[in-house]
Amino acid sequence: MNPAARTDVDGRIAQGWGGTSPNGVHVNVILARRGSPTAAAMITAFAAPSPGFCPIGVPVGPDQPSYETVNPPVILLNKVPVDGFAETLVFGAATVGTAQGVLDCVADELLEADQETVVFVALWVDPAADDETAVKHAARAVTDVLRIELVGKPVRVSEVDPGLVETEFSLVRFDGDEERADSVYEGLTPLSAGDVADVIAFVATRPSHVDIDQVVIRPRAQARVWLVHRESS
Repeated sequence: MNPAARTDVDGRIAQGWGGTSPNGVHVNVILARRGSPTAAAMITAFAAPSPGFCPIGVPVGPDQPSYETVNPPVILLNKVPVDGFAETLVFGAATVGTAQGVLDCVADELLEADQETVVFVALWVDPAADDETAVKHAARAVTDVLRIELVGKPVRVSEVDPGLVETEFSLVRFDGDEERADSVYEGLTPLSAGDVADVIAFVATRPSHVDIDQVVIRPRAQARVWLVHRESS
């Protein structure tokens, strides 16, 4: 990425909404160049925790011992106090979705994977939210926010959102418990990794002037994140 282009992002501010009620997420994003007055002001504001508010550095990794810092660094703060299950959604599902949204932008060359730019994210999760997967996808609204702010660069931004895909992820999620992992896909034919790869290949091989903004791909038996038809055994 051109250093001048990176400099131009300093102080960019945007907001966006992801998902649908009750599992929607509202995000505010501020971009700052490391060492700039913008970064100093935001770090001061974000790094002063008070009861119910806790800024965190957004990590990626399959489990806590494996966490690594997202580059560019992302600092996240909840906009309203949370506790109980809402805390799990904000600092679990929404944090994962935020990381994915920023990494989407890195993959699309809207941001560079270094520590020269800092991404500050303040988010609000609907207090009635009850679906971790839906909240995770909603938090990827960061992708749209950054897409709007960085428009004009000769890149395409596309998002592929798969539903139930049978991979080893469930085995990792359930700590190697094969029976629990298999139960996720019981009674239906899920997508395969190849199904998703086919869609990604199609998106990536369109002519340069064509931008496929978003593709949602699900098994035929899945209508929504929370609505799945399973055949009786």
